[in-house]
Amino acid sequence: MLTGLSDKDLRGQAFDDEAIIALIVDSDLVIAHNAAFDRPFLERRFPSLKQKAWACSLTQIDWLALGFDGRSLGHLLVQSGRFFEGHRAANDTAALTTLLGFELTDGRTVLSHLLDRCEVDSIQVDAINAPFEAKDMLKGKGYRWDPERRFWGREVDKKDLTEEMDWLDQYVYQGHGKANFRTITPCERFKSRS
Repeated sequence: MLTGLSDKDLRGQAFDDEAIIALIVDSDLVIAHNAAFDRPFLERRFPSLKQKAWACSLTQIDWLALGFDGRSLGHLLVQSGRFFEGHRAANDTAALTTLLGFELTDGRTVLSHLLDRCEVDSIQVDAINAPFEAKDMLKGKGYRWDPERRFWGREVDKKDLTEEMDWLDQYVYQGHGKANFRTITPCERFKSRS
């Protein structure tokens, strides 16, 4: 049992939706450790979250560059000298809050690095009609396969767009096609595609 909660534990229990909405109504930013997973189902339950900017401590921080060798919340906490029992909502929240306040060797907090990254627009690159033979190169460069839309895609910083376009032209399309590009704002990031 991942969470330690059984159906018996949950029977008759309910979230206080009004209290939750009151807590989030004035927030400027929602932070999750896997926002692409959390945002779609939270927006279904709390539609007011659709207008909020989101940040992801899992994908929007270059953990390797900051001296860590993993990205899972538990692993990051251990490397920062802390330990917690994961997969419990309150524990996960406390763990992420603690991690965001952790001061790094550059004198900045993890939160500071995340805010630098999440507050700016980025570019979604969709490698539409990329040749099948390019799949391993795309995967190696961080592209993910979208089984519903049937193409590879990834998000890149605006400053890296020209380099990404050149790489796609040279190694993927080789003069036979082009990728699609669209701007992603902090309020659109991690939204469900459906």
